[in-house]
Amino acid sequence: MGKLIQCSGCIAREPYHFRLTKTNVYSIEEVCYYIRHNIYMMQEEVFDREFVLWLRNELHMKETADKLERLIQEQYNIKDIVVNNYDLFLFANESEHNVTISDCLGKTNPNKVAIIIGPEGGFSAEEKNMLISSGAKSISLSKRILRAETAAIMLTTLTLEYLGEFK
Repeated sequence: MGKLIQCSGCIAREPYHFRLTKTNVYSIEEVCYYIRHNIYMMQEEVFDREFVLWLRNELHMKETADKLERLIQEQYNIKDIVVNNYDLFLFANESEHNVTISDCLGKTNPNKVAIIIGPEGGFSAEEKNMLISSGAKSISLSKRILRAETAAIMLTTLTLEYLGEFK
């Protein structure tokens, strides 16, 4: 995968093979890294019975495997699993100049807020359209373009402050 990933969980003897990209993973940390870097290619077919068995048998993650198996049996799609678990989905967009965090948070009283920060260089037009069509709200953080790690800290802090977490 090109980066060193410290794994604190179980390491599989047999890898899980993501057919779409021909990538083998051996740990839950590698699965998370893989999903993070391939999120826009994720399809329901990726999380199939074979993946559930691999989680259960190779990584010994029975609870996670059981939960995923239930979601698959109930025919949840990825959007249902990810997006609908949150009251509000925000993403920092360097080309957004009109909508601020208070515009989004002021219209709702969310309990769970998902925050998405893009890579250095920002989201592609296709990624922005996909996020918006999935219900995410595009917001401006500042007139300046921020580094990804700075944007993450800033958006998290602003969200927590607006929700009254610092009182």
